[in-house]
Amino acid sequence: MFKTILQTILDESHGALGVFLLGDDGIVIDQVRNNSDSADEQLALVVELAAGIKGIRQTAEVLEAGNLDEVVIRYEKLTLLVHVLNAEYFVVLLLPPRALSGKGAYLLKREAPRLRAGLNQEM
Repeated sequence: MFKTILQTILDESHGALGVFLLGDDGIVIDQVRNNSDSADEQLALVVELAAGIKGIRQTAEVLEAGNLDEVVIRYEKLTLLVHVLNAEYFVVLLLPPRALSGKGAYLLKREAPRLRAGLNQEM
């Protein structure tokens, strides 16, 4: 179920490198990727991102800033769009640095209800 939704995001995000559904423990629930020589490095980066997201959530809680919704991380060679689905899960879209991140963010928001529904069925 998740693979179809993630593939839709990947296909409609022109130039996207991959889409990952993760738990806040860093375990990848599902993923789709375009062929890439750096696939292992991308996966490692996304898995390590989970600890950062957890830290950001804890800081927001201490500061009473409200729930975390999304995070954008721009590196020289890669952009990561993170959309939080609930207290335990989030989805990450990997883009090349000059890709249209606005469209990616829109697609993550658009597909979030379907991902949440799938997660609720799995629990």
